[in-house]
Amino acid sequence: MKLQKIVLGIFLIVGLFCFAGDGDTTKINFFKKYDLQQWKGSWLHKKFDQLDQNKTYKKAYLVLELGCASYGCCVWDYGFHAYIGKPIPGYDTMKFSKKDTVTWNAVTVILDSLWINRKTSNVEVASLITPYGTYMRAGSNGFTNNWTHPYVFDVTDYLPLMKDSFALVIESGGYDGKKGFNLTADLILIEGNSLYTPKRVINAYGKGYSYKNEAQIDTIIKPYKFKLASDENQAKFRTIVTGHNQDGEFSPIEYYVTLNEQEVFSKRLWRNDCDKTHVQPQGGTWVFSRCNWCPGEKVIDFEIDLTPYLKATDSNVLKISFRKMETNSTNIQASYAIAGNIITYGNKSPYDISLIDVIAPSKDKTYFLHNPLCQGPRVKIRNEGTKSVKEAYIDYWVDINNKTTHIWKGNLMPEQSEVVQLPAFPWNNVNYNSPIFFAALQKTADNLITWNDQIRSEFDIPAVFSTQKLKFEIKTTNDTKDNTLKIYNEVNQEVFTKVYKNDNKTYSDTITLADGCYRMELVDFDDRLDVGDGLNFWWSTQQLAKTTGSFTIRNATNNATLKSFNADFGGMLNFQFTINSLKIGEYTSISSYDYKAYKFPDTIKTNIQTANNDEFWYLSPNPSADGRIQLNFIGTEKQSVEVKVFSLNGKLSYHKAFKNLSSFEELNLSHLPRGTYIVRVNINGKEDEKKWIFR
Repeated sequence: MKLQKIVLGIFLIVGLFCFAGDGDTTKINFFKKYDLQQWKGSWLHKKFDQLDQNKTYKKAYLVLELGCASYGCCVWDYGFHAYIGKPIPGYDTMKFSKKDTVTWNAVTVILDSLWINRKTSNVEVASLITPYGTYMRAGSNGFTNNWTHPYVFDVTDYLPLMKDSFALVIESGGYDGKKGFNLTADLILIEGNSLYTPKRVINAYGKGYSYKNEAQIDTIIKPYKFKLASDENQAKFRTIVTGHNQDGEFSPIEYYVTLNEQEVFSKRLWRNDCDKTHVQPQGGTWVFSRCNWCPGEKVIDFEIDLTPYLKATDSNVLKISFRKMETNSTNIQASYAIAGNIITYGNKSPYDISLIDVIAPSKDKTYFLHNPLCQGPRVKIRNEGTKSVKEAYIDYWVDINNKTTHIWKGNLMPEQSEVVQLPAFPWNNVNYNSPIFFAALQKTADNLITWNDQIRSEFDIPAVFSTQKLKFEIKTTNDTKDNTLKIYNEVNQEVFTKVYKNDNKTYSDTITLADGCYRMELVDFDDRLDVGDGLNFWWSTQQLAKTTGSFTIRNATNNATLKSFNADFGGMLNFQFTINSLKIGEYTSISSYDYKAYKFPDTIKTNIQTANNDEFWYLSPNPSADGRIQLNFIGTEKQSVEVKVFSLNGKLSYHKAFKNLSSFEELNLSHLPRGTYIVRVNINGKEDEKKWIFR
């Protein structure tokens, strides 16, 4: 089925609406409300399909939607994995009508494209943890028996596997009687050509490893060797890792990656934000911190740029490792599920930044805590190029004639993304019947490709209260920490703050608010759990003898209830509203709003031209063994040059300005720690940067 600029399903996949795109959108359904047989344990569910080989695709999204199985949701949280499966020759015994060619171990055979049960080699492309389904299957705490939740994964990196016949393979384990989840799975493909289409996917790691100590696991995780092909000169490592068993799940640990004996990535694996999940409340211990995963959430994968460390001709050696676990346990019970894929490319654009998501305002259930919204929007940008991005010019609006521009500044490295908080705006001329938010990136030196620069999202209108006089009523618990209530106006100024002692009493505060939009935050934190457990949490009641509280917003004039909140909210309640019966855009805004077409400085115009021309400076040696480098400049003999050196986390490590500089300059950077840096030069208004490795 072919779709043209569509809204998919019951929620909006905002990343698909790139208005400058040059192709249609194709949707392939693999599973439709399919009951996963989790009660049988770990089980592989496969469905094959085949793409039109006459078309090319520039983006691919995997959309998974979970609901309760026809026989009820699982109570427990389980690992949930999605793979692209390629047929393995030698395992087909049926006669087939559709044909495709597959090569395995240098043997090429012709296979069918529909037979579901044949064996496959599987590459993991997405991972999530199922929620504790207690309330879903009981239809309680705001859930119904037709509960569903979407999960969207960008799987563009795996387009090389989607040739000929391929399978979507789903694995979800669990033992909970005859219970489970049902699955709807769609592959969304956007037609067109892109420099970001990978050359190859190399499945380097894909299994579980037991952990007893740092030395033991280092011996069982073997290095992976690979070699670039002649048409490949760039690569990244995409890895998913989660900790399991008692110590592996509940103890932090540092995970790191080396390439050719150079450490290229390290990350402390710990999610301390599970108490702010977007599927809440849940049964079980959903608020507890865990090793790189939270119940009901996607597992965060890590994308690591390998290009600065690659050997063009010789074999490259990749290694994943763990350091000492942060635990007092003397008998460690831990394991780690690890997937790791090397993605190779040809030539990518040096400068490109893309808009990949609208977090708010949005109807997307995966951003429950941030919506509905009437204040400053939040969007997500990504650096798709090979050089770091320093600024982005973002237009946003709900009415094409009333735009606002925000200039973001930072240091966004290749393969990395960042959430940008946009300033509030007045929401002029919003269509209340079908409200849609738009955003677009303007073309700059950091944004030479434009097809991925526009995005939109449908959203709901925030709550509208009929009065200006509100009463905030809270019954506290007997917790050891305080609860804090804060109310902000549309320009993020605090208009009310109250700290409540947890002394098992009821407090009531009445405030009068001027016309406008407001954001309310109620924060909870229990130092015994090191997370928030709301005003009611079953585990705290049973194990800590914690009492139950409540929170309600009332009309202070007649004491009518305007909003009651579920007390089982974890770490934070986030709620936005307007008052005096005025919807967004109907009141006089206090946010700044003076849109004028932004005129780019001449330096940016110069940079755009330079990015497409020959290099005007060089850096050597690279890598450097002693920290000394030479900067060689092409052009006039005497020129003004500014040099900045940044670490990969954006910290400025060196800065010096030169006047009347000759054609080269030697820098002594031996005082810096060994690692990878960004060297940025500005020569008479022309700016450029290069990666430099200090070994």
